Amino acid sequence: MNRKSGIELLRILCMFGIVYMHTFGSMLETVHGGNMALAVFENALFNCGVSCFVLISGYFGIKKNTRRLIKLDLTVIFFSLTATICTTVMGWDAISKTDWIKAIFPVITRRYWFMTCYIVLMLLAPYINQIPEKMEKKEFEKLLLLCVTVFSVIPSIFFIADNVTADSGKGLANMILMYLIGRYIRKYKEDAVPKRKAAILAYAGVAATFVLNMVLSLIRGTCTGNFARDCSVTILFSSIFIFLWFKSLKLQSGIINKLAQNVLACYVFEGTVRKFLNGYVTVEAYETVWYLFAVVAVYALVVLAICFVINTVRNCTVGKIEDMVLDRYFKIRSEERRVGKECRSRWSPYH
Repeated sequence: MNRKSGIELLRILCMFGIVYMHTFGSMLETVHGGNMALAVFENALFNCGVSCFVLISGYFGIKKNTRRLIKLDLTVIFFSLTATICTTVMGWDAISKTDWIKAIFPVITRRYWFMTCYIVLMLLAPYINQIPEKMEKKEFEKLLLLCVTVFSVIPSIFFIADNVTADSGKGLANMILMYLIGRYIRKYKEDAVPKRKAAILAYAGVAATFVLNMVLSLIRGTCTGNFARDCSVTILFSSIFIFLWFKSLKLQSGIINKLAQNVLACYVFEGTVRKFLNGYVTVEAYETVWYLFAVVAVYALVVLAICFVINTVRNCTVGKIEDMVLDRYFKIRSEERRVGKECRSRWSPYH
């Protein structure tokens, strides 16, 4: 099946947004005036990234694929170890024994929360997929309404104290919710929202998040992002219509499709690349200038480009070795299953 380049472009832009936010993160409490408004806006827009990622997975559906699961885990381990080795060699931080354990077992130790939750989602997906398949539409809608209320509406209203999951949406509960919404869109709302309407509603959602957070920021005197958390109902709303707009794009590009394959690796390694670049460029030095938005954008693009190149090199080297090992492993497993099946058939009393 050909990849839809509109959705692949969304993956890339979501990753760009995540790098942009992480780059801006150190300045959130110190920027003022127009740059504070910029900080509030970039949070309102780019924090839709993770939700869009999971919506895409829900829309296409995660199917049981042991090989893909192992490849993803190996990719995370590779970049986790590489990041720790770089940190040790460059002397950026002190590395303890616990840090090495986390480097070797990044998924189990939740070193990268998204990757841990996503891999767990992959394990659960064959069972979660049965919900929309076996449940009547009205019952499915009731389940979604309940989940949205518990995991999004309540945290959006009572954002001062911990509530329900206490993870600000950066956890498995919100991920499963977004995945189920993606499945619902695929099954019942494939072409229900016209492109123009999706764009207007996406703008409205981002604007609502921006205005609500801007009001809080002006009251508190510092950048505030309570309504830009992953579990915020306005982020949920914005993410759905951003996804629907990109889904409606009639775009086909081999380059975009190829670049999008590097996105998850970039998520794991972009922090290390930023640490390296920070030794040469100090983005914080520009926090008072009006063109700060452009400085951060260029910086984020450079980080993205470096990550994409590194992952491409990895795929052509270490990735090839992984493929050969996995090919051999699954060939042996297939042969063992075939022999076992023949033995059971031979000794069957009905043979």
